[in-house]
Amino acid sequence: MCGRYNLEDNDDTQALMDRLGVSFGRTNIPSFFNLAPTEQIPVISEEEGIRALRPMRWWLTPVWAKEITTQYSMFNARAETLDKSKAFQGSFRHHRIIIPMTSFIEWRKEGSIRQPYLVKYELDCMAAAGVWSQWTDGEIVLDTCAMVTTNACKDFKAFHSRQPLLLNSNQANTWLEERADLKDLRELLKAALPQNMLVRAIDPSINNSRLKEAPSYLNGSQEIVVSS
Repeated sequence: MCGRYNLEDNDDTQALMDRLGVSFGRTNIPSFFNLAPTEQIPVISEEEGIRALRPMRWWLTPVWAKEITTQYSMFNARAETLDKSKAFQGSFRHHRIIIPMTSFIEWRKEGSIRQPYLVKYELDCMAAAGVWSQWTDGEIVLDTCAMVTTNACKDFKAFHSRQPLLLNSNQANTWLEERADLKDLRELLKAALPQNMLVRAIDPSINNSRLKEAPSYLNGSQEIVVSS
């Protein structure tokens, strides 16, 4: 699973936006830290051939749901069942997004504590695959989304069994295309990690989702390379 992440306004984020054809100005987006499920997050979507950065609630509510609820864990969607799931199948086929991330946070049980780790690329901003849905009760209209996850690559399994489905720029462009071939999309669900990731322990204060500051590395922690 992936339940927290960061997006910083920097050159890597700007470069990803450019590669995905998003009109993006430096003053248009602040940096976001410790984003958590149910919060509004910035995502990239394509509508009528135009790509833009827009806010969505990170916890997908299917169009057929009777109400907005957090009864079921709908902030992540498993790549293995995405095209079969009643909740996600329609979104996978018709409403796909990219969730830009400069890093994400994962936890590992170490003795009596859950130690948080910051995970990022050696280079570049991450492009995580996502799906979205528009829910309405006739009065409220709400755009909601989920991040697609996949089995962790070999080196990351020491930290968690799952990881976000991360795409390179070419794959992300295909994922965003409204008229993308379903066969090509299914192949993307098997995509390998595009590049190495760096993993390092951070201060447990980040466990509080209300803390919206840049995470601090834990004193004495070492950076671990997760190979692609």
